[in-house]
Amino acid sequence: MIAKLNNDKIIRFLSLCGWRQPVAQLTPGDVPVLYFRAHAGSPTLFIQVNTRPQLVCAVFAMRYRLYSGWRRLLLDRKSVSPEAEVRRLSSLMLANWYTSPQRRSVFRSIHPECSNWTYARIERDPPPKGAERLPINPGH
Repeated sequence: MIAKLNNDKIIRFLSLCGWRQPVAQLTPGDVPVLYFRAHAGSPTLFIQVNTRPQLVCAVFAMRYRLYSGWRRLLLDRKSVSPEAEVRRLSSLMLANWYTSPQRRSVFRSIHPECSNWTYARIERDPPPKGAERLPINPGH
């Protein structure tokens, strides 16, 4: 069952994944879209959660050429907890995958499809396996 989106569930998910200081922002335009960004010690390493057109999240670590791809979040379902989503997406969304050379190396071995990404490639190429093709900027 789909429930009204609870922003507290998104913030809890981000916190459990190890992301710091989530900030909610609205896109400019005729139909503003609420999205969240949180960092892991560097402005070039962040996770973004878009609430429309569907609830998705992606990690951008362009300094290291890593990109998780947009992954569907199920937090808009009453029966799904932030803890359950962390378990389901832990191999992609945990901040600590991206914060040390050793962890990034392990991440690359687990998810080679998430390696060698640039913003230009994100716009041009199909997304990593299992991810959805969506624009980087919500509302576009």
